[in-house]
Amino acid sequence: KSRQKCNKIILFQILKLKTTFYETITFNLLTKGWRGVYIEGDEEKFNDLLKLKEDFSDRLHTICAFVNHEGPNTLVELLLGTDMSKDFDLLSIDIDSFDWHVWYSLINYQPKVVIIEINSSIPPGIFQTHRDRDIMGSSFTATLELGKSKGYTLVCHTGNMFFVRDDYVAAIGLSKVERDFPEVLFDYTWCLTNEIMPHYRPEAPKKFSKKLKSRVKSLFNRLNP
Repeated sequence: KSRQKCNKIILFQILKLKTTFYETITFNLLTKGWRGVYIEGDEEKFNDLLKLKEDFSDRLHTICAFVNHEGPNTLVELLLGTDMSKDFDLLSIDIDSFDWHVWYSLINYQPKVVIIEINSSIPPGIFQTHRDRDIMGSSFTATLELGKSKGYTLVCHTGNMFFVRDDYVAAIGLSKVERDFPEVLFDYTWCLTNEIMPHYRPEAPKKFSKKLKSRVKSLFNRLNP
């Protein structure tokens, strides 16, 4: 890819403490020529990130901060300190707690694609947002409603929820049923017990189905023709 083309492709990642740089969806995109911003709050992990940044010094901006959904260090406040465009390509939120709240607090920025972690052990129909250790994570339904309110359509669920901004979603090829009833995209293996379905392990990372692989590939091809 030309440098000019790379500079048009922007990603953004908020890291959770247990995640390593290599495990993120966006790391693979960096290796393919994307550029972007990573935020890491843990100082030790941030130092590791700086070492890895040496391979992407011209394309990766790093910030050491814990992202808040109110007060100082909101996502908007942190992004204003970068050259991030208002409609950058990809936002990935994976912090195991206030993911919903961080996206809710994001104003004036409209990424084309949002990938956000949820508590997938909660089936559709329950509205829950993270509060504390007794109420962990936000539910599929709460996050679905938030996405709709911001002008996004759910395109798949893999434990994380993938949203595409409404003006881009036609390229994904959702069926009418999937558009009208996005709950059909929910992967129930995340909330089924081993007694009910012993060959599934909801806590383990899942491989994409062929359909999801095709959909995600179509999504990123659309962003990077």
